[in-house]
Amino acid sequence: MTTSAIVALLLVVLLWSLIAERLADSPITGPMVMVSAGLLTSSLFPLETGNTHAAAYFLAELTLIIVLFSDASRISLPALKQGNRQPLRMLLIGLPGCIAIGTLIGLSLFPTLGFWSVALLAAILAPTDAALGEAVVSSHSVPEPIRQTLSVESGLNDGLVVPVVLLLACGANITHNLGAATDWLLLAARQIGFGTLAGLAIGYAGALATRRALDAGTLGQGWQGVASLALAGLAWAIAELLHGNGFISAFIAGLVFGNSLQRPASFLFAFQETEGQLLVLATFALFGALMLPGVLTQIDGTVLLYAIASLSVVRMLPIVLSLLGTATRWRDRLFLAWFGPRGLASILFVLLVGESAGIPQYDRLTAVVFTTVALSVLLHGLTAGPLSRLYSPGTSLPDTRPAE
Repeated sequence: MTTSAIVALLLVVLLWSLIAERLADSPITGPMVMVSAGLLTSSLFPLETGNTHAAAYFLAELTLIIVLFSDASRISLPALKQGNRQPLRMLLIGLPGCIAIGTLIGLSLFPTLGFWSVALLAAILAPTDAALGEAVVSSHSVPEPIRQTLSVESGLNDGLVVPVVLLLACGANITHNLGAATDWLLLAARQIGFGTLAGLAIGYAGALATRRALDAGTLGQGWQGVASLALAGLAWAIAELLHGNGFISAFIAGLVFGNSLQRPASFLFAFQETEGQLLVLATFALFGALMLPGVLTQIDGTVLLYAIASLSVVRMLPIVLSLLGTATRWRDRLFLAWFGPRGLASILFVLLVGESAGIPQYDRLTAVVFTTVALSVLLHGLTAGPLSRLYSPGTSLPDTRPAE
């Protein structure tokens, strides 16, 4: 990017920081502002896009690692043990359902892409974004079980989708030909198994070391956030060295760290509100400035229709079905089903598969993914505040029947 473009985007970050607190209850969000600023910047200043994918991939990956670790550290395992089955059902029933319905709709809208590419598209758009859901999971108007459910789902679904994306990518001739079915089962087992083991080890060891350093007075307040960032990076890197999934590892490490520290991790929250927020804003600025402009000319009625379907029926129907038979009321099911924003993980996955050649109509697939992410930034940003406030005392969504 040019120096002028960087100056323009930094000015937007500064201005947003100065007024963000005042607009906290408004339908305007940081990602929405930065995507718009990126688009405007790309039209005002010539941008150097030679290393766009590499820079965007690195920043999105780093941001997702930190967001997953920080969000997971807020999850209380004792609270989850009190009969909250919603995250498990959403992951084991809802997530495969999203991919299946997304594939069926994609085949009807994009018949020339073929099964493997359409299924790959559905898998790329299946995981939700913890960063875009921040306005909901941090709102005290939303009941704690709902916020915990959304945090756990967004933390785990992107890691669980990684083996599926790799499998479908190979089926679309992106990397190499499909091997035996047992090879892919082993791949999935390594991704999830080693990712989980690395996260458990780093999270527990990190909590133990941090607790002792705090008791000894050797870990100053200014270094607590730095230590947490190092732990998140270590969890990701060690899992990758073991051929596990780094995102699963980062989430598990944060979960174990937050529940093993035996004291409030206020420094983690403060870190996420500063450095974490800056990384999120920078990622979406880069998305708006360098990635989204390249697909604007490819957006047509079919692309827009799939993007809308992906955010609505493809997401909402499987999630609602997965929650049938639980104690959740219908308003909670609809709330959980709607707040499945698409963002960092989808951007990462489409850039990942773009590193290898061979996928039919890759530009078309990219246009659909980026359009869906941009639409999600807008729609979920506009509805996060108003729908969260419906949980405030004295207000409620109408229930069509009693809790089951």
